[in-house]
Amino acid sequence: MIRLPGQAGISEGWSSAFMTNAVGGIMSGMDQGDAAVLAAGLGIAGTLAAGLMSPLLQAHTARRQSREQEAIDIRHRLREERRVAFAAVLDQGETVQRALSDFFGSRESEEHTSRAVTQSEWAHVTETLHALRRAATEVAVTGPGHMADLAETIHAEALRLSVATRRVLEAGDDPRAVPVMADTGTRLANARGEFVSAAQKAMAPPE
Repeated sequence: MIRLPGQAGISEGWSSAFMTNAVGGIMSGMDQGDAAVLAAGLGIAGTLAAGLMSPLLQAHTARRQSREQEAIDIRHRLREERRVAFAAVLDQGETVQRALSDFFGSRESEEHTSRAVTQSEWAHVTETLHALRRAATEVAVTGPGHMADLAETIHAEALRLSVATRRVLEAGDDPRAVPVMADTGTRLANARGEFVSAAQKAMAPPE
């Protein structure tokens, strides 16, 4: 075969260029295919992750909302329990004072050979004092602590008033007995006033 001068170099150059372009095209096609496969894989993975995470996030949100609602319900229930307990202390305190006043009035209006007060005569007053003690204990359970202290003060002053009232009835004309009863009654009234003021603050809605 007769070769023209320079023919071999031209053929070799053309072959090299052809192979380079062919391989480059193939590699380029492979890169694009890989990218498409990778993108599809990421899309599927993202869809799966979203499908898995969505129920988890919904469950977490539901649990958080449930806890928040439970806390609100507990606060409301405690608030109502405290309201009832506070009212019971005030009601029972008034009941004790009314029982003492009624008993004192009945004794003063009747003729008695002995001024001693019997346990049976004093039984109603004792019952009202026990009821007040139970009410104060309920406040100790529901709280807050300072309200329990004030409730206990009311009970203590009511008990002192009952002792002072009985002493007036049994002491006859002892001039010292009446001022003590009056002073004790004032202290009980002040204790009730402090309790009412503190209860209003304790029951006020949060700002």
